[in-house]
Amino acid sequence: MKYNEYYKSFKKTIFSNVFSVINLLGSCTQYDDITQKTLEPLNLSSFIKKQLKLSSEIITLLKNEKGINLEILENTQNIKSFEQVEEILARANIKKAKEISKLMSQMDLNNKSFTKNNIELKKISGVEIENIITDEIDKQLSQSYFLKVGSCSETYRISQDRCGRDFAISTVVSGVVGALTAGWGFAAGMVAASISFTTCLMDADADYNRCRESEN
Repeated sequence: MKYNEYYKSFKKTIFSNVFSVINLLGSCTQYDDITQKTLEPLNLSSFIKKQLKLSSEIITLLKNEKGINLEILENTQNIKSFEQVEEILARANIKKAKEISKLMSQMDLNNKSFTKNNIELKKISGVEIENIITDEIDKQLSQSYFLKVGSCSETYRISQDRCGRDFAISTVVSGVVGALTAGWGFAAGMVAASISFTTCLMDADADYNRCRESEN
């Protein structure tokens, strides 16, 4: 498959995962004024940079977790706070639940700061928001995972990078849309993105093991 064809196919898969998260958030409503006056104003570039750093920290923590109970995460409903998120993660056998919840909470503050200082987001669709954010993420992330793969180890590394990019796009897009939506959509979106990321890593592990078996 040529690079452009592969890239389009991959982005289509990423976008379908993003929209599955956005659907959890409901439709956008009138933007409520945010009262946290201490929030730091963020432009698009600095916003994405901060969110990628935080999502990368979450990814590192999730990668080191063993025996995550996906069934508990999948059956989560009516999330009202990040304290509740921490409890859910802990019940799902995630040892670093507190640290991950804190990082998610910081991402939420960044979302609110960004949307507060970019009120024009109210006037555009979720698809347009997704395209703007994805383009900026692509500028800031390495494109190495689109290169032709070779060994099983290299394929495994690239697969993990793709999982990370998927997670970053899902969390940032759902966060911005969630900040423009009533309720705790972002918290629910983060749990959903964590499920997708964990499943993606499991698939990468399985593909790696099959690849090694075929080499022997």
